[in-house]
Amino acid sequence: MTKTHTIDAIRSLNPTATPEFLADFSQDELAQYLDRLNMRLASDSRDDIDGRPAARDASPLEPEEKLPELWDDSRS
Repeated sequence: MTKTHTIDAIRSLNPTATPEFLADFSQDELAQYLDRLNMRLASDSRDDIDGRPAARDASPLEPEEKLPELWDDSRS
């Protein structure tokens, strides 16, 4: 998957993440984040089955809140 495809996939799951913000990360970092988003989505689906509210029903977070371990203030 190209970096552009990875960014598009991330934005389909987290539309609050702008392409400009995501472009600052390496392909490997973006792939790791996409994997975490997909795992969270799978976890949220299991939560729905248990009758608990899914995290996607919560208010959206800013991109830097979604990527705390990838966020690096030195990139500013």
